[in-house]
Amino acid sequence: MTRQEIEEHLRTYLKTEQGVNEAVTEKTLLSDLLDSLSVIETITDLEDRFGIDISDEKMAEIKTVGQAIDYLYLLLNPE
Repeated sequence: MTRQEIEEHLRTYLKTEQGVNEAVTEKTLLSDLLDSLSVIETITDLEDRFGIDISDEKMAEIKTVGQAIDYLYLLLNPE
């Protein structure tokens, strides 16, 4: 899966399910875009969509949408 495909899915999800209608790559997930419940819903969607598990520890490290995309790309494309 390409980074662009991951980004497209996340942007579409944030727009359709969370009402985020702006360029979001460098925005902070929790303080700029979503409340804590919405972050959990977004994580659950990503886990379901990509068949992965994102640990609570890892999610605490991810601050921006761009970081989430980078992490998902590395997770889905191990070298």
